[in-house]
Amino acid sequence: KNNIGTGKNDELIGAACRGNFQIVKELLGLTQVQQKEVDMGSPALRCAAVGGHLEVVKELLKYPVLQENVAANHNAALRRAASNGYTGYPDIVMELLKYPAVVNNVAADGNVTLMRMAMYGHLEVVRELLKHTVFERSSHACWVLTRAAENGHLEVVRELLKCDAVKKNIAFDENQPFRYAAKKGSHEVVKELLKYPAVREGVQARNNYALSKAAEMGHHMVCYVIANKCWGNIQNVPQQLKEYNYWPKVLESIHKGAIECMNEAYRSYYLDKICTDVAKRLGCESAIPEQNQEMIAKYLFSDPKWVRERVQDMERRIIGKRLREEGIERIRPKLFQGLEDRLRSISMGK
Repeated sequence: KNNIGTGKNDELIGAACRGNFQIVKELLGLTQVQQKEVDMGSPALRCAAVGGHLEVVKELLKYPVLQENVAANHNAALRRAASNGYTGYPDIVMELLKYPAVVNNVAADGNVTLMRMAMYGHLEVVRELLKHTVFERSSHACWVLTRAAENGHLEVVRELLKCDAVKKNIAFDENQPFRYAAKKGSHEVVKELLKYPAVREGVQARNNYALSKAAEMGHHMVCYVIANKCWGNIQNVPQQLKEYNYWPKVLESIHKGAIECMNEAYRSYYLDKICTDVAKRLGCESAIPEQNQEMIAKYLFSDPKWVRERVQDMERRIIGKRLREEGIERIRPKLFQGLEDRLRSISMGK
């Protein structure tokens, strides 16, 4: 007991790394362990943060002497929590942001934490970080938006664009956020960014790199959205653009994107129609629950090759008799594409 904390505090650090809450709690009862943690720049806190051990982080920060050191090494614990894995640890980030010392040093990490949280799509954390963020460089604001845009986090992009510094740099570095979103095929984000004049004006930058790259990558909806928002129709496309050697491929992609757009609208319309019709025909007082609607949507968008044969069989065996008895005109099979299992459950009262 007397020797614990006299070395490099390996006992506390090891327990924090493994997330062993009980051992951490026991060790923190020793004053020398607490002091060693402070002297070494809070390595146990960083290890707990990078491992995603929220309860251990909370236990470490119960002690005033450790709270004073929570922002050690330029907010190392915060940065480690945000940078770990493929999703980061938003709950730990939010916990650390409760401490003024952490908040006051948010900008000291070069906006890395905000960038990571935007990349992973953690809207609430991004919203909280923006309250305390100062962009020292235009490139920082641009890269934060770029990370959210290229990963298709539409709500995060909208939240970021409420910040004047981000909005001001929306077209920084030749439309970088827009180009990355187009390259990754995030057509909803592309549509959102095109609402801003600076982005539309920058579409011609780099010989329409975003448009040509989207066509090359097979992101047809992106090509269609760009053409629709920037020019309205093909006739309005600048002649200079049509003279580039990649234009035939872009034009083909725009046409395919238009078809995809129509199909998406068609499916959305019939998703609502199916939910309403099924509820009505099966005597439901209210619409089909949202969870079941999601299942129906999943079937609708899957378009399995075997669907027509099975749908016709489904109609004949499950709902055909009921509809005939009620004298209601039968719905065309295509309205129920892929819904056999869902409708079977509904019609059997499950």
